[in-house]
Amino acid sequence: MDNSNLSQVYELSTEELIEAAVTNSEGVIASNGALSLETGVRTGRSPNDRFIVEEDSTSQLIDWGDINKPFDSDKFSRLWNKVDAYLAEKDRYLSKVHVGAHTDHYIPVNVVAESASHSMFSRLIFITPPEFNHQGKKEWQIMSALNYQCSPEEDGTNSEGCVIIDFAARKVLLAGMKY
Repeated sequence: MDNSNLSQVYELSTEELIEAAVTNSEGVIASNGALSLETGVRTGRSPNDRFIVEEDSTSQLIDWGDINKPFDSDKFSRLWNKVDAYLAEKDRYLSKVHVGAHTDHYIPVNVVAESASHSMFSRLIFITPPEFNHQGKKEWQIMSALNYQCSPEEDGTNSEGCVIIDFAARKVLLAGMKY
């Protein structure tokens, strides 16, 4: 990677992302050839750290409660901008993927990740199309900052990590989540 003070955005193939993950000490190649990663204190989903931005277009469609917890729109915008500024100072990995394989019904998604391994994961769970967003649809943004630490008091999160979905803005924020 570039050792200068300027951060870079890399758009790499799955194989190149695996190589970058090993080079960046994000993981190792296991004896069976798979990339093996450490996920830190979280070994899976953190339901108490998942929120949905409460906004007019979807508010009446969501069953709010312990599972679907509301998150303030203004707080989400502030936190998104903070995490975006944090990532702007880091090398980042971009994956342009689709949710859904149908040529008419796919959802285009730009995934920007702090780690090569998270970018690679997005390429494995979504579809890497031969042509990204060939219909010019409105795109979703997923931002993954695994080392960013939220401040619950300042950011309105439950802990140092969060997963927040904003349906109206077509944004998903993953911060402080290494899994």
